[in-house]
Amino acid sequence: MFIGLGFGVIYLVWGFLEPENMQLEGFWFWLLSRTFAAGVIHYSIAKIFGPTLFGRGWCGWTCWTAAVLDLLPWKRSPGRKKNWGILRYTHFALSTILVFVLVFVFNYTLSTTRGIVDFTGTYSGEHLKSSLFQIHEFWWFLIGNLIYFTLAIVLAALLKDNRAFCKYICPIAPIMKLGTRASIMKISVDSEICIQCRACERACPMDIKILDYSAKGSRVTSTECIQCLECVNVCPTSAIKATYKFDIGFKEYLKVQEAN
Repeated sequence: MFIGLGFGVIYLVWGFLEPENMQLEGFWFWLLSRTFAAGVIHYSIAKIFGPTLFGRGWCGWTCWTAAVLDLLPWKRSPGRKKNWGILRYTHFALSTILVFVLVFVFNYTLSTTRGIVDFTGTYSGEHLKSSLFQIHEFWWFLIGNLIYFTLAIVLAALLKDNRAFCKYICPIAPIMKLGTRASIMKISVDSEICIQCRACERACPMDIKILDYSAKGSRVTSTECIQCLECVNVCPTSAIKATYKFDIGFKEYLKVQEAN
């Protein structure tokens, strides 16, 4: 998806390139143009409606930013910085406002950002460009991802936490948390065979207090769960597994760092 759609390489099968900005801003440009394609389809499946089925599985298994972060050495989280999560909502709001201002004030729309480089010599539409570098959609995606990767790596190094970007900066989390609340797939702990070793909580990259949910007789209903299954993998008694049913919960049990 990153290379094929983001940089339009998948369309070489038909003889042309058409980059599609798969970032949040790209989603808004496509949606505001009332075009159900590219980023709109991706966001609908993976980040808006999909989380009601598989939670934030995108974050745990498919996100290209997290794929790089998982290669970094700080896999054991020291705990969350209190109240830093508000930065994600700020980022989401600023990105959204930017697009709305560009579209409704400056008339910078999807038609402005789109572009096609045709190698067949048969295309003559309004979006035809002679070079990939003339396409705004390409630059939105490239520069956006460079900023994301840089911020993510620097933040991980400073806080000694691979998933710091996901917890504090990523603007997609606020969208996904909505559907995740009612996700059919959630982590469950069998309290009868759990030995309370808390290996699951030490392994959780998102700082979820898994056993607090178990103590309440609940599945892990935290919207911070990314379905990475690290807790399942480290449990010495196989007391933890992904289960499927309808439930909902609003309490967030998270490990937060004490203020120095």
